[in-house]
Amino acid sequence: MNKSGKAGKRALSDLKAALLLPEYVVPAAAAKAMFDETHTWSLHPYSYLRLELEGAILAGENARALESLSLLRKSTQRHLESRGNLIQFLVGLSVYSASIWSASDLLDRVPLDEEQLSELAGEWAAGPQLIPAWHAGMKWETAWSGAMIVAVKSNDPSSTLKTSFLRRMLIKENQTLNQIHRNTRHLMEAFSHTWPTLEEAKAADYTVEEKVNNWTRFLDPNFTGNALAMSSGTMLSSIPGIKTKAQFLPRALRVKIALLRWRLKHPGEWPATLTELVPAYLPAVPEDPWNGQPLLWDQASRTIYAVGSDWKPDRPVRKPGKRTSVLTDEHKSPGLLVEPTPPTP
Repeated sequence: MNKSGKAGKRALSDLKAALLLPEYVVPAAAAKAMFDETHTWSLHPYSYLRLELEGAILAGENARALESLSLLRKSTQRHLESRGNLIQFLVGLSVYSASIWSASDLLDRVPLDEEQLSELAGEWAAGPQLIPAWHAGMKWETAWSGAMIVAVKSNDPSSTLKTSFLRRMLIKENQTLNQIHRNTRHLMEAFSHTWPTLEEAKAADYTVEEKVNNWTRFLDPNFTGNALAMSSGTMLSSIPGIKTKAQFLPRALRVKIALLRWRLKHPGEWPATLTELVPAYLPAVPEDPWNGQPLLWDQASRTIYAVGSDWKPDRPVRKPGKRTSVLTDEHKSPGLLVEPTPPTP
């Protein structure tokens, strides 16, 4: 191995050691990686681990592949539970869902025995404590919004938030703060709550209704305050995507592992319903994060899926020309394919 190859191997070893340190958390600056493709440096550690996993799969080193996946899961899960600000939560959730995609890909490409699948099931049985992490992020967001209101109202010369005299007059601090707190409580509930039907979700104001944009809104004595409060309320539109990553994918992966274990005892067959996996491989069929009912299973297409944010049980369809075990048609038809290991050419 040449010098650059040895240096790269040492760097990867040091990187893996750093990821295992309890004090290592997802940098707040990683927010840029979500919105700007030119600032992805903060996600490189996870990319390296996924590359190492890919290399192990291609080399046929199953034990090393499982070890790499385990490290990826542990590090991303711990960082997601660090309970930082909202940006750290969203970035942590992004890399955690990427580790689920890697796990699903490994299951598609690597033949595992019962012992290995059972160990994998144990590792993924308990996911990260997402609700406390989400609440911590939302509380941070609320505190930030409060500080922003004060800065706008006072027109602090040291603040980067500059606004006109008229806009400063059209803000009622207490009224705006109360509205932001209501939005925050609503968002906290929307993350973990389920509704049997779309109509019930709408009745609970689960969706954000767009306000009519006309000149009369400028007559509102709290025009600026309402605009600030609205910015916190629009986060509701991100909840379906967050539910897909945080709740559906981990649950579907646990079902996928259980299905593959079931197939070891029933070669060439697939269960007609997911209840056949209970209690031998699952304590219960995981819930759909939208309607609270058991996740759905289509035997013909071998797809685990959920009703999604439109509450319609549409079966996800594989996109032409793409080989992936993860199907997320936005968040309306989230699904996870369960495929046998592709034959070696």
